[in-house]
Amino acid sequence: VLAHELRHGLHVILNIICTIKDSEAEYKVLLNTTVTDMSARMNDLMEFARAGHMISPEKVGADYLLYQAAATVSHSESAIGKKITVEPSLPVDMVMADKPKIVSALSNLVRNALEAGASDVLLRWEKQNGNIDLIIDDNGPGIGDDIRQEIFQPFFSTKKKGYGIGLSFVDTVVRAHGGKIRISKTGPEGTEFRVSLLPHRGEESVANRGNDDQS
Repeated sequence: VLAHELRHGLHVILNIICTIKDSEAEYKVLLNTTVTDMSARMNDLMEFARAGHMISPEKVGADYLLYQAAATVSHSESAIGKKITVEPSLPVDMVMADKPKIVSALSNLVRNALEAGASDVLLRWEKQNGNIDLIIDDNGPGIGDDIRQEIFQPFFSTKKKGYGIGLSFVDTVVRAHGGKIRISKTGPEGTEFRVSLLPHRGEESVANRGNDDQS
């Protein structure tokens, strides 16, 4: 509710900015950029608050989720000059997932990798111990041992700008699906995240599994 109210105020400010004369264009650009950034952060907070709720799983291909996540990030500022690749795998296995939420979670992982210094991110999937692993593999600088246990904690961040809710959002969404996220490897040559989801075995069983984990 707080984020919604703050965002409403920002929209009022944006409307006022539109009335600023062209002769004061420099201030207009600065104000517009600042308010737009604040509004985006409010959206992030609202998405984070809703992460574990209203999960509506449906049958979807593992490759679809990866392609959608890659497309979501490829046009962002963090992807400029970077490479995002999806490695296809056939036949395609199906999972039960809330498509918008899982795509948003995977997009967060890709964006986080790019912002951490990776220039190349590979998305792929494979069967692992009866589940489907959605894999985000990057060539970034790796994650230090001193922070590996903290990166999924809400509001923990090593960035100068940021609220530290990205990876916590991912963890919450995945757990709401009855899945798990883990760092399968990390080091100077890069980091690999694995989002493990249950394969398609019936919508009811997956939805119940997610609700049980939340409780």
